[in-house]
Amino acid sequence: MNHRPIDILKAAHGKIVIVRLKNNKNVSGIVEAYDMHLNLWLNDVEVTDTEGNTESFDKFLVRGDNVIYISPNLK
Repeated sequence: MNHRPIDILKAAHGKIVIVRLKNNKNVSGIVEAYDMHLNLWLNDVEVTDTEGNTESFDKFLVRGDNVIYISPNLK
């Protein structure tokens, strides 16, 4: 089993991930697509800031260069 970031995203396709951004926001949503730069296209998204304020979006694009980490739930 490979453990490259792109392999982890492949396994997470169609599942919920939590993404931590450089601006200290957390983004959670279902992985619709991704690319080799770790850009993520997510569905059914919630964005939470450090104060706990949450915004919801149907679709959301995260640029890979803004990502600190991606935490998939592969269960």
